[in-house]
Amino acid sequence: MKEVTTNQQIWNSAAKDGAVLACITIGAGVINILISKMTGEGASSAAFSMAAMAISAILWLAKTVGSFLLLKRQIENFGTACGNPGKRFGYGVKVTLLSSILCAVFVAVNLLYISPDSTAATWDAVMQLYKGQLDSNSIEMLEAMKGYIPLYSTIGQFIWIFLLGIIYSGIISSMQRNNTPFNNTANPSDGQ
Repeated sequence: MKEVTTNQQIWNSAAKDGAVLACITIGAGVINILISKMTGEGASSAAFSMAAMAISAILWLAKTVGSFLLLKRQIENFGTACGNPGKRFGYGVKVTLLSSILCAVFVAVNLLYISPDSTAATWDAVMQLYKGQLDSNSIEMLEAMKGYIPLYSTIGQFIWIFLLGIIYSGIISSMQRNNTPFNNTANPSDGQ
């Protein structure tokens, strides 16, 4: 990575890295959408459904580990140009902020345009489950909230990915510290 000096250059670099990082989550989301479309189209075999669930779990694990490793690489590349751990952490937060925005937009597009029928089917299943336990006012209130599910899901996804990115950035930037109380070798015989 070339020397990044101005704030605009840092944000520009973070935007590019955030877009690349978001591609992992969006790609995994597209694969999950395709798997759910395949299992929803008359594939009633239990073995096929179990295989689809296993693939989704493996994909989630690969997405999580891959995102961490890619963010680590991006922060390390930035860290070679600027060795300050605080600036590395700040860069990681900027990357994850922009990545989480793109991922949240993908969730909104998915829930509103790609698969709104799955959201409605899930809502109807939940309402059938709780219908006998709620009074009519509670049911009316929940039905009024139904239209806001894509908004709540988008905001929740943004918060989740951003907080996870902040945690990842903190872990990664602290992993690259050179001076800690445990590896201070300036005075090895100090105190003995």
